[in-house]
Amino acid sequence: MKIILAILSGFLLILSFPNFLSPNFSPISGVIAWVSLIPLLFAIKDSKLKESYVLGFISGMVCFLGGLYWITNIKELGSLSFLCLGFLSLYLASYIGIFAVCVNFSKTLFIAPFIWVSLEFIRSHFLTGFPWFELGYSQYLNLPILQTASISSVYGISFIICFVNVCEVSLLNFLFFKHKSDSRYNTILFSIGSILIIFLCLYGYSNYNLTQREFLKSSEQKRVNITLLQGNIDQSVKWEVSNLKDSFDIYKDLAKISSIHSTSGNLVVWPETALPIYLKYEPEYLSKVINLTNNTKNYMLIGALDAKIENQESNIKNQKLNDEKRNEYFNTAFLFAPDKGIIDKYYKIHLVPFGEYVPLVKFVTFLEKYTSGFSNYSSGKEITTLNFEPRFSVLICYEIIFSELVRKFVNSGAKFIVNITNDAWYGKSAMPYQHVSIVPFRAVENRVWIARSANTGISCFVNPLGEFSKKTDIFVKGSITENINIFDCPTFYKRYGDIFAFFCIFVVLIVLVICLIKET
Repeated sequence: MKIILAILSGFLLILSFPNFLSPNFSPISGVIAWVSLIPLLFAIKDSKLKESYVLGFISGMVCFLGGLYWITNIKELGSLSFLCLGFLSLYLASYIGIFAVCVNFSKTLFIAPFIWVSLEFIRSHFLTGFPWFELGYSQYLNLPILQTASISSVYGISFIICFVNVCEVSLLNFLFFKHKSDSRYNTILFSIGSILIIFLCLYGYSNYNLTQREFLKSSEQKRVNITLLQGNIDQSVKWEVSNLKDSFDIYKDLAKISSIHSTSGNLVVWPETALPIYLKYEPEYLSKVINLTNNTKNYMLIGALDAKIENQESNIKNQKLNDEKRNEYFNTAFLFAPDKGIIDKYYKIHLVPFGEYVPLVKFVTFLEKYTSGFSNYSSGKEITTLNFEPRFSVLICYEIIFSELVRKFVNSGAKFIVNITNDAWYGKSAMPYQHVSIVPFRAVENRVWIARSANTGISCFVNPLGEFSKKTDIFVKGSITENINIFDCPTFYKRYGDIFAFFCIFVVLIVLVICLIKET
C-alpha cells in the first residue's frame, strides 16, 4: 500500500506540469500540485528511515522518468539518451528520498516545506545545477501566487505548495485517524510557516497591484519594438551544410516582412544557432547578414557559432575550424547594427551537460565516441549587456532556468532580457512547454520584459507581471512583434537574491541538530 501511495505521488507530480498526457498550457496541472505530496507524506508516516528513503526515491523515479521522457528524443545522442534519462532520474530521485528521510527523522510534518525548499536549492546548484520540475514552477499561470517570486524566487512558491500539502495531511490525520502530535516543534514550525506564507502572499499580491499601476503608468516612457523570428527548421536538417541556404532564406524573408510593418531601429531576434556556422569566418553569410541589416535598418540579434583560432592573422580563410588548431568554440549571439556590422556578442556561460559538452570526457575515455562538434562548446565568462539603447542581455537556451544568472544580468544594467533557444532537439513533446513555463518567474523576479525566440517554438513575450502578452504555437513558421515599455522596478529578490532559500536551510539545520541531540 505504501509503495502504491509513493507511485501515486510521483504521477501527481508529473501531472502538475506540462506532461506526456497533456503537453500544453493547462491551468488544471497547476491545481494538482496542491495535493501532489499527500500520498507520499501518508506513506512515510510511521515508516523507518530506510523505508522512507525508498518510498521517496520511488516517487522521484516515477516523477522524473515520466516528466523528463523527452530526453530520449535527442537522436544525436543515440543510446546515450536513455542512459542520460536513467542516470539523471536516479540522481534527481535521490533528493525526494532524502526529503522523505529528513521529514521522518525530524518527527514533524511541518518541517517538510523547509526541507523541500532546501533540497530544491541544492539541486539547482550542485553538479552545475538542474532546477527543473521545481514544485513552484507548476504555478506559472497563477498570477497572484506568481508575484511572490519577486521576493523569494520560485522557492517561496514551492514552500507554499508544500506547506498546504502538509496542512491537508494533518487535517486528514485529525479527521480520519485521530492522529495528534504533542511535539512542540509542530507548533513552532507551523507558526513560522504560517507567518512566512501570509507574508509572501500579502507581499506578492500588493506588489502585483503596485507593479501593475507602475506598468500602466510607464506606457509613456521609452518603448522598444522587438520582433521574434521562428524559422521552424527541422532538427534533422538544421546542421546540414546543404540546408544552410534554405535556412538563411527563411529567416531573411521573415526579417524583411517584419520590417515592412515597422519603423527603423527595431530589434529583430533570430533563435539559437539560427545560422549553425562560424559566422565571423564565413564571408558569404557574414556579408548577407550585414546587407540584410543595412537594408531593413534594423538591429539583428542572431544565434550562431564563434571560435577562437590559433594564428588568426595568417591564412584564416583556409584554416579548418574543426581541426586540432581550433582552441575553443562558443554558442554565440551576435548583435548587428545598420551600417556598422557586428557591434557586440555574447558567449553562452552555462552549458548543457551531454548536449554542449560531455562532463569528465578528458578523464572517462569511453565517452569520447559521443563527443562530436555539437558537444564540445567552451563556456563564456562575461556577464554581458549588449550595445543597444536601452541595453539588454541575452540568455541562450536553458540559461533562463537559472534565477541567479538572470539576476546578475539585470543587476549589471540589462533593461530587458532576450532568450534564444532551439527546442527542436526534443520533438513534439512536453519539453517546450516545460521550458517556457519557467520564463514568467524570471520576469517577475526582476520585473523586466523577456522576449523569447525559439526555432520551433514556443516564442513569446512575457511582461514584468509574468503574463504571456504574445506567444506562438510549436512547429510553425512565423514571427511576432511587441512594443515593450522600459522601466525600473526594484524587487526584494533582485536586491537580496536567494535569502529565503538560505533561511529555509538554516531552519532545517537547526531542527536536525536538535533531533540528533535528542536521539543521542
